[in-house]
Amino acid sequence: MKKLFSFLVLSFALVSFVYAALPQTTTEKIAVEGRKDAFIYITQIYSSEYWAEFFIVYEEPTSTFNEAETEKILYEFISNYKVEKQFSRVEVEDLEAARQTDKMTRVTKRVIFRQLRK
Repeated sequence: MKKLFSFLVLSFALVSFVYAALPQTTTEKIAVEGRKDAFIYITQIYSSEYWAEFFIVYEEPTSTFNEAETEKILYEFISNYKVEKQFSRVEVEDLEAARQTDKMTRVTKRVIFRQLRK
């Protein structure tokens, strides 16, 4: 019985340690200027000294969604983020062009920012 209890405690401690060592993703919600109910969610997947990877989700009510305006807003946001964080290159991959439901439309992109090594 003591061996089983010791094994369970050790297992729990090991699982807790492994979970704590995993990188935790963070999502930031940003209101879109000029669009009342539109939001950009930026989730950091990975970051190092020379590059960072994000999922960027644009969400807006279906009734006011305009694809051309959405692309303009997203690429302007990505460009400003690149300059603000001092990255030199950016790669954008469309994951979801425009998924529409009755109430919301969502556009998802995967973005990698790279810094040239000096």
